[in-house]
Amino acid sequence: MQKMTEASQRLVKDKKLSIISMPLIIGMLPSLGGAYLSAPMVDSATKNTR
Repeated sequence: MQKMTEASQRLVKDKKLSIISMPLIIGMLPSLGGAYLSAPMVDSATKNTR
């Protein structure tokens, strides 16, 4: 998940759009418990914003 977070931040230069894009992409995948997958990604992406 860390690699996915880093890739998202490299592709999308705007920090806010990067944070929003991760749950959006995970939500489009056919899987159960998408929030359990995307929440840690959003957490790691927002660590330096507090």
